[in-house]
Amino acid sequence: MSSTSLSARDRGQLELLAVGHYLLGGLLTAGGGLALIPIVTGLWLHAGTDTAHGSTALFDIYFVLYPLLALLLLWALAAWLFLAGVNISRHTRPTFCRITGFASLLCVPLGTVLGVLTVVVLDRPSVRTAFGKAPRPTAEEVP
Repeated sequence: MSSTSLSARDRGQLELLAVGHYLLGGLLTAGGGLALIPIVTGLWLHAGTDTAHGSTALFDIYFVLYPLLALLLLWALAAWLFLAGVNISRHTRPTFCRITGFASLLCVPLGTVLGVLTVVVLDRPSVRTAFGKAPRPTAEEVP
């Protein structure tokens, strides 16, 4: 979309928001990678046990399935954040970017700051216009 209506301040803040989304996505990717430690350890320990007794089901859940679920969730959220950063830098899909801002509030403390700033910046009339959305009417304009 057209970014000619953006001031230098708005353009700079949108660039910082995009970088913030990339940074948080990278941190979640690296943090999710830590879940590989119990997964690999659990699989290594499981390989040496006798599975005929069926006593390893709880072990498998705690040391393999839960970390695998955490890994997939963190990497999915990281991909979501990367995509939102791309959309912010291209000035597209403002609703997706706003929803991502709300979702990033769960990633305390960096995601909370990023989420609040994302919602505040994307709600400015000049930024809404640059993203192709009509500015919201002010209290004086409402009949």
